[in-house]
Amino acid sequence: GLPRSVRARLKRRGASLSIIGARQVTTDLPEHRHMRGKRGLHPAEAALEKAKEKAIRRAGRHARRQKSRLFKSHQLTLDERTRGMGGLHASCGEENLVAPDHDMRYRGRDVLVHELSHAIMDHGLPRSFRSAIENTYNASVVGRGLWRRPDGCTAYAATNAAEYFAELSMWLFGTHGDFVDAARQLPSPGAHGLASYDPDGFALVGTIYSGSHPLYTAGAEASVPIVLHPVAGNACSGDSSSLVHVV
Repeated sequence: GLPRSVRARLKRRGASLSIIGARQVTTDLPEHRHMRGKRGLHPAEAALEKAKEKAIRRAGRHARRQKSRLFKSHQLTLDERTRGMGGLHASCGEENLVAPDHDMRYRGRDVLVHELSHAIMDHGLPRSFRSAIENTYNASVVGRGLWRRPDGCTAYAATNAAEYFAELSMWLFGTHGDFVDAARQLPSPGAHGLASYDPDGFALVGTIYSGSHPLYTAGAEASVPIVLHPVAGNACSGDSSSLVHVV
């Protein structure tokens, strides 16, 4: 798994994971209390929205329709639009752990993995890994045109390198993120679907989480490597057979 040095770095920097109770809201967490009742974006979200706006401008004739959906979030409070946040103090809703299909917004998605992966990327991995993640993101999204829908809109993984890593992490561990084609469930949930659709992305997240990425060795941070194998293509979200097999 993740090398001990990565886990030690997270511990040293005070990383934490909070579970938002079913009767609680995001701003019950001390780090987000200042956003209670405020309409508009959290500072971290504002930076993300700028990246989305750039993607919208590249979407051509379909940009107006996507923009109308995007800016609705500016009119909502943090509690109205989210049940979890990433960063050094990651969080997710209790219901996503015990009944992942309860909230239709996140049906079939492991929000904990998504938000925790942000903490791992930003505060646990050595800086050299950010370049590796950005390079793979650029090669897959910009170079090959992956994670883009036929109408010109983009799946969430195409937003930026950070969301690319977080979304692919969900696929790696057996669920899925924002589909490129929701009707066809493309990429199909689980590691096999990710490996089939974006093999370079699968190789990236697989070697990072298994501790076998070459940069670990270069930085003398390698753990005992394990091998990840994507499971069969008929695996489905929520089924134990959809998990990554470790040998």
